Amino acid sequence: MKFWLTELSLFSVILNGKYENCPDCALVEASSSSDKDILCHGRILSALSDNIYKIFCHTKTASELWDTLELKYGSAEKGLRKYSCARMIYFQMEDGKPFSDQVHEFENIIYDMKMKEIILPDIMFVSLLISKLPPS
Repeated sequence: MKFWLTELSLFSVILNGKYENCPDCALVEASSSSDKDILCHGRILSALSDNIYKIFCHTKTASELWDTLELKYGSAEKGLRKYSCARMIYFQMEDGKPFSDQVHEFENIIYDMKMKEIILPDIMFVSLLISKLPPS
């Protein structure tokens, strides 16, 4: 959606209220800021499924609609971050599995956390690895 609205020079309506004309885009011939807001609002609504449209069609501006959708559906990233932390918490090395495979799995969990910008000090990672070692 962001890409599509950017291509139509409408995403600036949501970002910061800048209303720039788009000479390269024949679809956007809006003459005022309110026209661009109406176009942006309509484009977002047109991309929603019918049952979601019925929930969000009452919004008045594109910014309000975008913020409401972000609040409702933008929390997926938070859930992914919680999942990464839970993987780290519940990870435990076992005696029956090859040690190198388990270390590789631990490294993958750490890499996944770093990709999701979950930053922990190196000493914490070392402590976590030691706590995850099997009793033997």
